[in-house]
Amino acid sequence: MAFRVSKSRTFTVPVQVGDEDFTATFHALPDVALKEFDAPGVEMQKEFLRRVIVRLEGLVDDHDQPLGFSSTLFEELIDYSDLRWAMLGAYHTGFYRAKAGN
Repeated sequence: MAFRVSKSRTFTVPVQVGDEDFTATFHALPDVALKEFDAPGVEMQKEFLRRVIVRLEGLVDDHDQPLGFSSTLFEELIDYSDLRWAMLGAYHTGFYRAKAGN
């Protein structure tokens, strides 16, 4: 089986937050791009997530109504450290497990 080399490599993984989860699709960044995010801090974490997240699915409101993915919702989510850390963890775990772009 051939390996497809895609310029836009993505992977989709679950993001676990406590007993609940949602699904995130991420861009897989090459090493040179990852180096841009070596500095610690909340703002760097947010910038990284802005760069890698393609979409989020499986989010519902207080009445269990589906929420569509939007930049406004995304910015609200990354303001919570537990959600931000869950997404960061999902990226790093998924990056090494997924067959990105295949």
